[in-house]
Amino acid sequence: MVVYGTAPDLALRFFDGSGALGRHCLSGQFVNPYTFVPLPAVPPERSGPRGHSGEDPELLTGKLSVRIKAVSPLLIRGFNKRKRDDVADGRIPMRPDGTPFIPGSSLKGAVRSLHETLTGSCLRVFDTDFVPSYRESVLPRRQRRMAVVTAPPKDGRPPEIRLCHSGDSRKHRVHQDILRQYKGELVSGQRLNVLSWDKKGSPDKIELSEYGDWVLFLSDSGAREKDKAYRAHIRKLSQDMGVLDDDVWSTFLRVVEETDDRRTAQRERYGDETTADVFFEYAPAKGKAEYLHIGRRYRASPHLVPGQPVWVDVTGLNRISWIGLAMNWRHAKSRTSAGQRATGYEPCAKSTELCPSCRLFGSIDPNERAPEERAVQSAYRGHVRFGDALAQHAVTGEEVTLPPMGAPHPGAGQAYLDNRQVAATAGDPPLREWGSSADGRTPRRLRGRKHYWQAERNGREKAREHHSAEMVTTAHVFPEGTEFRATITFVDIDEAQLGGLLATLSPSTALDAPDLRVHIGGGKPLGFGQCGIEVDLEHSELDRSGSRYGVGGGVRDLEAEADALVESFRSSLNAEVTDLWPLVAKVLNPETVPGDLVWYPPGAEWAKRHSGNPDDVKEFDDGFEFWKRTSGASTSGEAKGVSDSPLVSLPHLTKDASETNQAMDIVVKSGEQDA
Repeated sequence: MVVYGTAPDLALRFFDGSGALGRHCLSGQFVNPYTFVPLPAVPPERSGPRGHSGEDPELLTGKLSVRIKAVSPLLIRGFNKRKRDDVADGRIPMRPDGTPFIPGSSLKGAVRSLHETLTGSCLRVFDTDFVPSYRESVLPRRQRRMAVVTAPPKDGRPPEIRLCHSGDSRKHRVHQDILRQYKGELVSGQRLNVLSWDKKGSPDKIELSEYGDWVLFLSDSGAREKDKAYRAHIRKLSQDMGVLDDDVWSTFLRVVEETDDRRTAQRERYGDETTADVFFEYAPAKGKAEYLHIGRRYRASPHLVPGQPVWVDVTGLNRISWIGLAMNWRHAKSRTSAGQRATGYEPCAKSTELCPSCRLFGSIDPNERAPEERAVQSAYRGHVRFGDALAQHAVTGEEVTLPPMGAPHPGAGQAYLDNRQVAATAGDPPLREWGSSADGRTPRRLRGRKHYWQAERNGREKAREHHSAEMVTTAHVFPEGTEFRATITFVDIDEAQLGGLLATLSPSTALDAPDLRVHIGGGKPLGFGQCGIEVDLEHSELDRSGSRYGVGGGVRDLEAEADALVESFRSSLNAEVTDLWPLVAKVLNPETVPGDLVWYPPGAEWAKRHSGNPDDVKEFDDGFEFWKRTSGASTSGEAKGVSDSPLVSLPHLTKDASETNQAMDIVVKSGEQDA
């Protein structure tokens, strides 16, 4: 099998030696909802700000009147909380007098984000210590042992762990026919006795007992094959206590936060509930399908509780080298953090060393300090204040039912890393993973700043029939066409800084491209929040700061000086930054990509998306095959340079105006589409 990709779009092609389509199948193309503007080759110059003393009378003070129009529905969440339970009721934000508004904080966040891109500033919202974890392959792990928490973690110390004896992952399991006798009342971690064993060495009769010798482990059934019976692991308790080091526990704490149970929506829905029901749809090849209530499992959480079963790897002297919440759980092998993959772009941490955005908008100290250092002040107050954007006419919020949206996952190396062409090796981690052989001696850099396309909505913003009630959320949005006005005030900034503020608020002028849009609010991958922003120069004001103290000249003509101020901003930046501006224009331009093709990686051809059949739509939404077949994994041990699943990256943005192809090929399961 020959595998090749074509730059720059790296479209997938899978052919066998005869030229026929191989065991992977393609069906049309799609455009990923997001892309990346590269980081400039030269990191930002960091220096001390001018301060707020007003010592320079030539600095500028004033206000900008801004008009905002929602080109697509605008989603602002988290407001209008009910006093009785502090839960947002989903309505559009309203002031006490009933005026709909965009909070100034939402406007500031959108403007600052674009300003950071235009100036090549630091990555302000950035976890420098982040290292992703990945699901382990489903393989028998005879060396992995079950254990039970006997004392919870406290004051930063790891929990106490009692080990179980080693067991056979194929035999020491309880069949669903035995489990169903307890009618869903089982809880993971319950103790039991095994009364008898069948001829294959598996338990065929059990009894629950508070002081039983065996421990039951129930896991989520979501990844199980429906045609095979549910079986729950059991292990016999030993008297041995495990030794859990701080570094192993720290890795667990980092990994657990990336699980589905820790998603914001899940945590908001279930609150302090520590367990979840385990249901299993058993659909054998022959026979009637059944829907079984197995019992309750523990939700993934860093707060392990006494009696909770876990899985561990144990070395000599009962030292635990790995701890997880399932036999095949997650691993984190990279030794290179996100900050090390974006060296020079870490968030500003000193008030005397600030990038252009932090000098203008302000900076908080991102570092946690020891108690004796907490009086140290490393933050800097910004020079710009954003007022709320008030709706200019009556507005009725539109109710929408949103599909599930997971948190961004930088561990998806196909998208987030600047990849090199490397051959996969059988048995090694897929090349997409941080820490795989694709990193080599110099770990791959992060691709850049993430931006969502300003693309028209095509139905991806609506929940589909196969999305369960637990997965979707209901919200109210400002309708398309809603107009707002806001006032932005600034104090003691120079001409280049004011020019940068104007350029960010009116990117079409600065980037010499018409109809550019800026995202405000949430739901960006779904097409929400596309806004046109315009500075009303006629109703804005510009003074010299010295006029407040009777020093120097007074009012300046902002309308006449706007172009010169923007040019002053451009001239203040180095060429490595401004050379990327054409790419910024592309991500803000609604015409760059065809909106009808924007979707997270589909699992079927577009015809199924539009067929009206819920099963077809569900198949289309399942992008597992794409991520699996583009991960750079090799399992076959074929000739070097040939991979079962070549590493395929998102297309790069290019400065060539004629090159705008951002499409990738849909990958479907073999046999589902004729060649």
